[in-house]
Amino acid sequence: MTPTRERLVSLLQLMYEYKVGDLAQMLAGVVAVERNLVAAEELGTEKPDAEYCDKLSICIDGLAICCSNFDADPSLIDQMRKLENELKSGTADTRCTVLRVRLKGIIDGVHNNLDSRQVHVYPTRRCTLFEQRQPLWC
Repeated sequence: MTPTRERLVSLLQLMYEYKVGDLAQMLAGVVAVERNLVAAEELGTEKPDAEYCDKLSICIDGLAICCSNFDADPSLIDQMRKLENELKSGTADTRCTVLRVRLKGIIDGVHNNLDSRQVHVYPTRRCTLFEQRQPLWC
């Protein structure tokens, strides 16, 4: 969702426009799954069951939607869509190690994409300077 023009928006508008809360929840869910896979490996679990993979595919779908809101790299979104489709169809390699590595790549990709976007925050008292319709020198 690329803004069509430069404009001054509040933090609240920014949160709603880019659905920051949804993004945080989806990313936290994927991070939790990645951690669970580490624990499962340590406990000797070979693969998560089909129901777990179905739920993970829903979480990956949500994360892909949220990443589309801020125009994440298309290759990252494609990576998420591929994993989601493989999990839904049952063709994914769901060994804990393989799944964990794929999720780690997605998590790192989202972090990298978020880190590459910047927002300039102005204190409220300075915002009026930027909201004026006429140049200051007229």
